[in-house]
Amino acid sequence: MFFNKKSVHGKLFKLTNKNKTPTESEFYYSIWVEDKFDNNERCLLFSESDLTKIQEVKFCDFKSVMDLGKLYRIGNSESYFVKINGLEKQEKVVRLNKTIWENGIKRAERNPDDIPSKTFLQNLLD
Repeated sequence: MFFNKKSVHGKLFKLTNKNKTPTESEFYYSIWVEDKFDNNERCLLFSESDLTKIQEVKFCDFKSVMDLGKLYRIGNSESYFVKINGLEKQEKVVRLNKTIWENGIKRAERNPDDIPSKTFLQNLLD
């Protein structure tokens, strides 16, 4: 298999929590993102609760110039804007506020086994 479909930038996937503790969610939601300017790529893991707090940007004038899975900041904002393919397979722009962003990073650091891995070819091409 050349491509892991769960390791594609900007696509949100539901994953089973492999090492679930009693206080953790049974499922996580993963998304690979990359900073627009420094190309620092990472996978974020969200719980169901985090997912409900992510805000969709309904009226976005710059959606057409955004790249899927790239993180954008506007001004001195502590939020990131990212164009994703959601679970319903529709492109949309969402806002990740500082709390949601930090939750996604911390959860990924605590659960590295749940992060979908990228193949050599995927790393080479993105």
